[in-house]
Amino acid sequence: MVAHGVGRAELLGDLFVRLFRIGLGEKLMGGNGPTSLTLAQYEALRFIARHPHSTVGEMAEGMRTAYPSATNMVTRLHKKGLIKKVGVRSDRRLVKVVLSDTGKQVLDDLNSTRTNLLGEALAEMSDEEQLGFLQSLDRFIRAASDAGLVEGGEVCVRCGSDGQCDCPLLRVGALEECK
Repeated sequence: MVAHGVGRAELLGDLFVRLFRIGLGEKLMGGNGPTSLTLAQYEALRFIARHPHSTVGEMAEGMRTAYPSATNMVTRLHKKGLIKKVGVRSDRRLVKVVLSDTGKQVLDDLNSTRTNLLGEALAEMSDEEQLGFLQSLDRFIRAASDAGLVEGGEVCVRCGSDGQCDCPLLRVGALEECK
């Protein structure tokens, strides 16, 4: 290993995470209207879209958050008209969540903006650089899993209906299936 490799990886990793969280997040969540969202709310909508009819408990588990936080998130998104709560006849205590039509449109718009922003950044790279970047990210994810940095389930983004068969976590056996 190159002597400065770990330190450089820490710096680049920190910058990469901040770029996604701050750069994309702030640009994506810049609106102030009645359906404006926080980044956490956007992530919740994405989870609900991938896992329609999840219970609040399943949402909390899938998003790796506390049940009361998920409950509060569902309440806020419901008040904004972005999700619907669906009761379960066999158990009135259970509530499942699905996107409303407005929620679907807001999510589609945000996902489109996100894709465009990422595309703009990638367009600054040559085809070879893009391929190398993607291969390196894929390889790093697999190496980190192999090294035991985290368990696959801890970093899995719970693709659900959007699951891709080429997920690096699936390929290294860190996950049994895409959730």
